Order: sequence, then structure tokens, then C-alpha cells
Amino acid sequence: MSTAFEIVDLPPKGKAGRRPSAAKPSVIAEGMKWCNKCQRTLPVSDFSKDRGKGDGLYFCCRECDRRSSAAWYQANKERRSKYMAEWRAANPGYAAEWYAANREYLAEWYAANREHRAEWHAEYHKANPHLRTAGLYRRRGGTSEHVITLRDLNRLRYFRQNNQCALCSEPFTDAPKSVHLDHIIPIARNGSHSIGNVQWLCSWCNKSKSNLLPVEYRMKLLKEGKDK
Repeated sequence: MSTAFEIVDLPPKGKAGRRPSAAKPSVIAEGMKWCNKCQRTLPVSDFSKDRGKGDGLYFCCRECDRRSSAAWYQANKERRSKYMAEWRAANPGYAAEWYAANREYLAEWYAANREHRAEWHAEYHKANPHLRTAGLYRRRGGTSEHVITLRDLNRLRYFRQNNQCALCSEPFTDAPKSVHLDHIIPIARNGSHSIGNVQWLCSWCNKSKSNLLPVEYRMKLLKEGKDK
């Protein structure tokens, strides 16, 4: 999950590897709280709840917590994935039992955090449009047994296609919406959403191919006399 966060300039680290603490205000206004990480006074709404703390709030703001969690996740991605896979194998029914036992609590939490969740999902989908598109294709094709990961898509684009369009061989650019994920056999014609049935195309080729089969598209180009 990659979400854009505001970059906060922090003071340089000292010899011991610790950042010198900023002067914490002696008096903090009601409804505000001091973040120990970014060393700012922020509204209490910017902090997560923590029942173990005296004020019932986490020691750092949500922004710092998310950034720290994202950095840890990237540094320990493989180790965490291995651990979670082993844990799920050893506890196959735990998730279903937990959700069944906490159904009322979850309903209350979702209702209380509806706006926050909507904002988070909007930022997540904006930063990861390929994941939303992949889910749409799976639902349209009814092929939920096929799973295409971001690693699969990156390997297809940068190693198998050398960051070029699969049809015209033009190098991809960084322009918005210039690279499209196409189904070789279209979903509308019973194609599957699997790594063996997708290819990266430039916007021109994808729009020109539409829902045609590869042989039909070649015939179309020959008939029209077009050679991109």
C-alpha cells in the first residue's frame, strides 16, 4: 500500500543516532496533543486511540505512524509474508471465528470511521490504479481463481516486454494513461484474467485493438493499410 504523505523536515541525528528533541510546549491547548515523532502539536483527531495510554491516544500522530509502518513493511516484506503464510496454515479457522465473534464491534467501528475509510480508500486506489483494474477484470471475467500480482505485471512489462508496447514495440513514456493493460483474448469474449492472457500496450494500440482477437486485429491493420 502506497499512500502519499506530507514530508516533514526533521532535525539531523546526533552522534548517538537520536534526533535532538524539540522544545515541547509547557502548555498545550485543549483538543490538541504533542506528537513525539514529528514534534508538532496537532489536533487529537490526528491520533489513533490507545487504551494503554493515560490520555487514551497513541504517542505519535497517524501520519507518522503510517509512514513508520510503511517503512518497516518495505524493509521486512519477505519475512512478514513468510511468517503470515505459516501462521495462516497453522490457524486456518481463526479469521472466520474472530469476525463472527466481533461482528457487532466491527459494525460500530465501520459506522464511526466511514469518512476516514472513504478518504483512505480514495488515496489508496489513486496510488494503486492497477489493483483496482485487476479486480474489475476478475469480476467481469468470473475468473477469481486467477491472481495477478504487481510483481507479475512488473516482470511482464520490464523484463518480457522490455518496457515496450507488445504490438508496435514503441517504448513506453511516463505520460498519464499512456500504458494500458490489455487482455489478448478479451474478457468480453470469454478470455481469462491470467498472466498468460495479458499484455502491456500503448494507448493507441489498445484503443485500436478494442475487443478484437489477435488475428482479427492483424487483419484490420492489413485492411486499413496502417502501420504504426
